Amino acid sequence: MERFLRIDRRIIFAIITVAVIVSLILRFELPIPASDPVQGVYGKIESLPAGSHVMIAFDYDPASKEELQPMAISFLHHCFSRDLKVIGMTHYPGAPGLAEQAMTMVANQYGKKQGEDYVFLGYKPGSASLIINMGENLYSAFPKDFYGNDTMTLPVLQGIDSLREIKFLFDLAAGTTIETWIAFGKEKYKFELGAGCTAVIRLINVVLPAP
Repeated sequence: MERFLRIDRRIIFAIITVAVIVSLILRFELPIPASDPVQGVYGKIESLPAGSHVMIAFDYDPASKEELQPMAISFLHHCFSRDLKVIGMTHYPGAPGLAEQAMTMVANQYGKKQGEDYVFLGYKPGSASLIINMGENLYSAFPKDFYGNDTMTLPVLQGIDSLREIKFLFDLAAGTTIETWIAFGKEKYKFELGAGCTAVIRLINVVLPAP
C-alpha cells in the first residue's frame, strides 16, 4: 500500500490522460435499454393520433433542472414528432423560464407555432384547487396564457374545455405534485397520467390509465 502512495503524481495524471484519450478514440458504447415504465410512456405517446392534446406540467425549479429538464425536452421531441398538440403549465413559480425555454427550443426544431401547435399557460398558485379548477373549466383556471393571450381564442385549445379532454398528462415533479395530480386530477377527471421525478424522490415515469 505504501508503495502506491509513493507513486509520482505525474505518473497518475499521465495514466488518466491516456485512459481518457483511448476512450475517446475507441468510443466505448454501452447499450442503454429502456425500462418498462419508460417504455410505457413512450408507447402511450405512440398510440395517440395526430392532433391529440397532451399536457405537460413543469413542476420543478432551477434546483432540479439538471434532472428534469432533459426529460421535458425528450418528451416534447416525442410529442412534436407525432404532431400532438402540447399544453404546458406549472405549479412552481420558478419554472416558467425553464418551461418556456424548453417548449420554444423544441417547437422551433419542428416548425411548430405558439398558439397553434402548442401553448404555455404559465404559473398559477393553488395546487389542488388549481387542478380542480382546470378539471371543471380550463379557461376559468387560465383565462390568459403566459404571453397574455386570451386562451379562448387560441386555435391549439379548440376542442378542449377541461382536463377531461386531455388524452395524456405528464408531470415532471421535484416535489409532491404527482400525488396531487393523482388525488385531485386523475381520480376525479379520468385522464391518463404519466410522471417523472428526481432521483431523490425516485423516478417513476409510469402511466396510470384512466378508470
